[in-house]
Formats: sequence, C-alpha cells, structure tokens
Amino acid sequence: MRKVCVVIGSRANYSSIKAAMQAIQNHSELELQVVVGASAILDRYGSVVDLIEQDGFTPDARVFMLLEGESPITMAKSTGLGLMELPTVFERLAPDFVVTVGDRFETMATTLASVYINIP
Repeated sequence: MRKVCVVIGSRANYSSIKAAMQAIQNHSELELQVVVGASAILDRYGSVVDLIEQDGFTPDARVFMLLEGESPITMAKSTGLGLMELPTVFERLAPDFVVTVGDRFETMATTLASVYINIP
C-alpha cells in the first residue's frame, strides 16, 4: 500500500483538495495521511481542522508554523518554521508521496521539505 500525505494549511487549501482526499481514502491501494498546519489549526481562522475531522478525516499530525503579523517578513519566517517542522513529520509518517495545494508560505514549506528529503 502506498502512503499519500496531504498537507493542508488553510481553509482554501482544504476546499480545493477535499475531493482528492476522498478519492485517496477510498482507493484500495492507497493510505491517506493528513497533516494540518498554519492557519488551518488556529481558532481565529475558523479552526478548519474541526471541519476536516467532521468530514471523516483524521489528522496524523498538526504543525504550528504561523507567526503573527501577516507581513512579508513574518511569512518568510513562517516558511522557515514549516521547513524546520515538516521534515520531522515526514520522517515519522514515511509517505511515498506528498500532496499540497495553494500559493502561500505553507505550500512553499511543504514542497521544499519534501523535495529536500526526496519525497515526490
């Protein structure tokens, strides 16, 4: 069974990738792993992780990587935090593939972390 790790960093990310997550979860040869981080786990942004769980997905990891400020400087630093935390999560989960969607810092951290440790 191949493990597919989906990393969700925001409400918009989740709504864009939910159908793919359902397809992975229902596929007999794939195991879905869910990593939730950044604004998706914070109450002030609507705690998207609660919606993810209500939809029947179980987060395998939560990654805190969001600094206050929402400026270019704090986004760059938040990318760095994600890049420090995500490789540890990927090492523990040992996915065969990492999937993410978006255009913000959490997506950049996810793609850089997976590329550096040779996970497509």
